Amino acid sequence: VRHFKMVTELECRRLPKVELHAHLNGSMSLKTIEKLHAMQKSNSLDSTQLSSSLKLQQPSNMEE
Repeated sequence: VRHFKMVTELECRRLPKVELHAHLNGSMSLKTIEKLHAMQKSNSLDSTQLSSSLKLQQPSNMEE
């Protein structure tokens, strides 16, 4: 049987932090990205420009 010490909020705040992030490309469909883009108040790109900017133009080389 393990006993766990209750951690206070202050102790949690003192813990080292890490940066968590996710890249959206590849993790959601183009249609979903287009819907989210359309919901923004200032659309700098139309849907055709957005679509072409998200498509892979040239295969990436992981060695470079």
